[in-house]
Amino acid sequence: MDEHGDWVVSVDDHVIEPPHVWQTHVAARFRDRAPKVVRGDDGVTAWEYEGTRTPVTGMAAVAGTPSDEWDPLPMDITAPRFASYNDPVARAAAMDTDHVIASMLFPTYPRFCGQTFLEADDKDLGLACIRAYNDWMIDEWAGAAPGRFIPLAIVPMWDPDLAATEARRAAAKGARSISFSENPTKLGLPSIHDRNRHWDPLFKACVDTGMPLSIHIGSSSEIRLVSPDSPLIEGGTLMSLAAQDTVVDWLWSANLLRYPELRVVLSESGIDWLPPTLERMRRVLHRWRWARTPRPDFDGDVLTGDPRAVGARTPFGDIPEGYDPLQAFLDSIFVTLLADDTGTQALDYLGSDNVMIETDYPHPDSSFPSSAAIANDLLAHLPDGDRAKVLRDNACRVYGVDLPAASTLPIA
Repeated sequence: MDEHGDWVVSVDDHVIEPPHVWQTHVAARFRDRAPKVVRGDDGVTAWEYEGTRTPVTGMAAVAGTPSDEWDPLPMDITAPRFASYNDPVARAAAMDTDHVIASMLFPTYPRFCGQTFLEADDKDLGLACIRAYNDWMIDEWAGAAPGRFIPLAIVPMWDPDLAATEARRAAAKGARSISFSENPTKLGLPSIHDRNRHWDPLFKACVDTGMPLSIHIGSSSEIRLVSPDSPLIEGGTLMSLAAQDTVVDWLWSANLLRYPELRVVLSESGIDWLPPTLERMRRVLHRWRWARTPRPDFDGDVLTGDPRAVGARTPFGDIPEGYDPLQAFLDSIFVTLLADDTGTQALDYLGSDNVMIETDYPHPDSSFPSSAAIANDLLAHLPDGDRAKVLRDNACRVYGVDLPAASTLPIA
């Protein structure tokens, strides 16, 4: 075991933004219209922006409390139950308790990939708010505990050129990743298959700056349910299927062939579904060889009206001979494992180079304050080197971060 012992790097945690974020960091000319926390006549606090009030559910911050005390009613944003939800120094102290050496945080009020500002009417104001969030996350939050946080930036999803510009600006300030949607079409945006290569400016910016795309389940603003009236608990059961959709979409998109240095990380994905999914993709590619090279006298547009009928062709060209979805996954896509998750037998198939740990703090799935201990027990069957990869090394490699020296941490 290396100098960091049993400590873990978590690539999926969450922050409850403190009330001052936009009132402090947005440009002065936007400040009166930027998000602010207000208290209604009913005593409920909420974020107010463009005439809409949005409370933060109490379920967004429950780690460290007994489950019988969890409450979905709005929390008081001005006085969260634990300072570690919205104070970086207190969060670092909580991480010490959990033996989490470094953490990457997804936003709460902006939503996972900034949908709040995507949906807003005033896009100039929305861009100012996105820049303010990134400045706060990089300068104030991560700056308060150097080396303990992996800054994740959001970008203006409505304009890929603006998104690329903000990605480069954030990277220059210290961001290590860009948050992206699991399915942009659900947000009313072009898909990653777009024939006009809509997303290319952002993808190129990520490659140029060495930043992976971090994709959280739910970043399409959709909860997966079988039926419209299914109980919400069904959505919790089916969460990993959203990650499955995203992996399949990316591996058939050819974007990873055109940008072989682009890295995609799926948060809260789980791993147990990957072996059958990747094997199914390999089987389909083999069995559907008739679709790989369409007959010259077969015109899918004429026969069916659907250009996809011509077969195993992406908007960017034919899927090449020898393409292997498993190898493409291993080259470019990374997945995450909750500290107390199931399905670690999938590591026998995947190997240890594409899996990372997450603690999901402070959400209900978090195993705080025992995340590192549980994760180490979960992976105890692995050789030391492989276990270190999943616990820390893969995250450091993919996000390009150096860990604080062990001597700076309260390692028992």
